[in-house]
Amino acid sequence: NSAEQPKERRSSQPQRDDDDDSAGAAGSSAEATAAAEEKLNLNPKLNDRKKQLKVLVVGCGISTLSEQLYRDGFTDSVSIDYSKAAVDMMNRTYACSIPDLEFKRMDVLELKFPA
Repeated sequence: NSAEQPKERRSSQPQRDDDDDSAGAAGSSAEATAAAEEKLNLNPKLNDRKKQLKVLVVGCGISTLSEQLYRDGFTDSVSIDYSKAAVDMMNRTYACSIPDLEFKRMDVLELKFPA
């Protein structure tokens, strides 16, 4: 019947409260990030422990994970990948900026590390 009003469609998306201050959300996000980073550094024993641990990054490719771990305090790591091109690139990339990062070409099924 053309006289009937169309039914209201309901979205599955949550309704946004118009009173939200979207400008303040960016500030809150930055504050939350800063608070999370501060929590990570609250325990000096944990930071000391990070330096004692040996980390193996398997299948590192050209990811920045090894760098991120190093900057987070895990300074003793070896990153391996089967791709010679990826390992060569990572060694060139970090040769000057973080020379302690170690990248090796290695098959995960045939790990070869000194005893």
